[in-house]
Amino acid sequence: MSVSTPTDDQLHITIIPWRPWLAALSMMVFCLGATIRWSTSTRFQCNRYAIGITNGSELTDRCRLSRINLLTLLRGGDFQTFPLDNLQRARVASQRRRYSSRGGSHTEYQVMLDVDAQEIPLTPNWQRSRRAQEQLASQVNSFVNQPTRSELIVDTGSSSFSSGFFLLGFLGAVSSLVFLERAVHCEFDKRKKIFIIQRQGLLYQSVERYHLLSVDRTFVEEKVRLKDRNSYRLVLRLKNGKTVNITQYHQMRAERDELAIADEIEDFLR
Repeated sequence: MSVSTPTDDQLHITIIPWRPWLAALSMMVFCLGATIRWSTSTRFQCNRYAIGITNGSELTDRCRLSRINLLTLLRGGDFQTFPLDNLQRARVASQRRRYSSRGGSHTEYQVMLDVDAQEIPLTPNWQRSRRAQEQLASQVNSFVNQPTRSELIVDTGSSSFSSGFFLLGFLGAVSSLVFLERAVHCEFDKRKKIFIIQRQGLLYQSVERYHLLSVDRTFVEEKVRLKDRNSYRLVLRLKNGKTVNITQYHQMRAERDELAIADEIEDFLR
């Protein structure tokens, strides 16, 4: 988005990259949520007590499912408890997930606990390995069917590859927002015969000054990319042949936006 305030002697143009900023913020939110999701680990623990009363307190056979990630640690924990007698079985559920518009798909699996009329996920995410899920379900069912066993502990780890992948995406979005996407303010002054380009980022600021009479023309430069996704930037050409980039190539800026700014500068310099 650009904002201009022209007068007879001065022209001020501010170019604010709202769309890249919003895209970077959206990517940060998405990747942070995905990182938390895929870094979640669980612990499922069940206990049977041979003696129902100890130290004057009645003990009941219970199960506890704990989920651990950054958010649950900040909240003080996320867990469910229920009587062991309500646990009927563990089973492996499956679903088909599409991954392309051409109909490609694969099957994912997740262990579910049947507790009374409820269905509680044991594992935090759907996985592509059926065998691993069947092993987890077998551990739970073995404990349920063996009344002599006193304790069951099942730990499911997080997906380090997936969480690391989304964490890198989050850091990349932060870097883009902080270091790459900058607001640009241009000031053209006929009385002082100068033009100034000021670039302002979250952690970066630069100022460039040029003589106004050294400007030859303003034009939009196109960079051809694959699949017709061309990108554009606004360029000032000086009379000595040097070029000054006002904006940088970015696919999210339309050619008409750059042309409108170029025409406004050309009209002012005539």
